[in-house]
Amino acid sequence: MIGLIKLLKIWQHRTGADNIPHLEADDHKLCIEGRIMPSSWYALESYLRMLDAVYYLVYGGTFKGMLKMGLDAGDVAAQGPQKGLLKAGDPRRTLESLPVYWELSYNFASVSVTREAQYWCVRIKDYPDITRVHALLHLGFTTKILTLVGAEDVKCEVVAAPWEGADHSGISVVWRGFE
Repeated sequence: MIGLIKLLKIWQHRTGADNIPHLEADDHKLCIEGRIMPSSWYALESYLRMLDAVYYLVYGGTFKGMLKMGLDAGDVAAQGPQKGLLKAGDPRRTLESLPVYWELSYNFASVSVTREAQYWCVRIKDYPDITRVHALLHLGFTTKILTLVGAEDVKCEVVAAPWEGADHSGISVVWRGFE
């Protein structure tokens, strides 16, 4: 949430806009006051509106923009309080730490990581209305954190999507020499 607000403030400063599109009055107040506490929880609806605003206003509202947003989020995570979840030289352990990262970042849904025959699968469960933007943010995020710990040729792909009728969001993950 803090990162989204920072990006929206930068956008607002650069454009000189009084209001930020896609946000409601309470969201604007949160952005203007900027009193976000890392240890507090905020409404999912506000988070998703801010995520959409950043996606459209900062990242251009494109598929490529969604992935870039996730890659940038991975860079931020590597420097933040949860950076200890990234295991240098060990992409598998880093991937397996995603459920912990999710629990530290969100107070809804859950993440599981399982080894399938052809790939690792990251599933976001109990979040049937996950937005495409939010799911693809995690695809880019996963790609970036694995790259940061040394995985080469990381390929992530959506294999299950609630917006296409699935009961969860699923991302397949492979990298050169994955185990």
